[in-house]
Amino acid sequence: MLGIDLNSTRVKSALKKMFKEGATLDKLKISLDEIEALKQYGLKVESFTGTDFYYINTTSDANFIHKSDKSKIVITEKWLEISDLWVGSMFFDEASLRYMLKEATENKFYDVYIAGNLTFGHPRFLNNSININQELKTSFEQAKFLAGIFSDYPKLKYYAIHGSRDKSFENHGELNPLLFISKELSENGIDFTYIDSYTLNILINGGIKRMTSLEKNKNTYTKSYPIDLYTRNQLSNIGRNMIKDNTNYKMRCLQIGNVLFDSYDYRAKMYITTSSGFVFDTEGAMQSATSIPSATFCIVDYQDTKILRFNSTVVRMPRSLKRN
Repeated sequence: MLGIDLNSTRVKSALKKMFKEGATLDKLKISLDEIEALKQYGLKVESFTGTDFYYINTTSDANFIHKSDKSKIVITEKWLEISDLWVGSMFFDEASLRYMLKEATENKFYDVYIAGNLTFGHPRFLNNSININQELKTSFEQAKFLAGIFSDYPKLKYYAIHGSRDKSFENHGELNPLLFISKELSENGIDFTYIDSYTLNILINGGIKRMTSLEKNKNTYTKSYPIDLYTRNQLSNIGRNMIKDNTNYKMRCLQIGNVLFDSYDYRAKMYITTSSGFVFDTEGAMQSATSIPSATFCIVDYQDTKILRFNSTVVRMPRSLKRN
């Protein structure tokens, strides 16, 4: 692994210290060559000027992608929305994910937007120790497995943010699995864009499509509540726009991950979508009920920053369900 053993106790200890607050090389017990090797994975290892005190910068300053400016010409965009794959879990439904990626390829929905939680997370995250597939318990193993799936659909362009499960590895001295996925796919010539954030803003025809991984509220009483809560917070914090480089852009679409159910709504002149992810519990082992795995296929017509048509279709893999 680029001249560094990421599984060694020494390196994991150094990573935990750098994620937490940083330390000198003497206390980290790693070399400058190993620091450089970590950077090759996309890790933002930095030091204070004139010192050997190293830390990992976890702030995100790049959560904006410029796809197209506004145009009077009608522009049609097609994309696939997915989230919550939970690779590494006994509940991950690989067959459904492959079905969706195959459908996207055959129907030319080449842009795939992934709203977090691609992996199940570290074994000590929440109740993972009970349910995690022990053969895929490390960040690298979960990432390697998912990268293999994405590699089978090379025509697609993947855009991903992380969720709390993906991020959980950092507390235990492991790299975020999306760093591994990004590196492997890019080396294989597959278009995979990872934004080191819980939020991504995509400028399409002068308007913003926002993708975010929502932190669930533990006191949720209805399925609609998480979307209502997040939307109200978004509108109260930033209104119905975002400012980038002194330019004011209106938010047109909002894709939310980590809710594990399907929805499609329109409010405050924004189209809001969620999908149930690829968590399929056939044994009733999870604490909360989940929907049958699904993805959302969107066809959107834009003109002059406005949306003329937003066609959102929830798709599920055909399957037979048996009653117990």
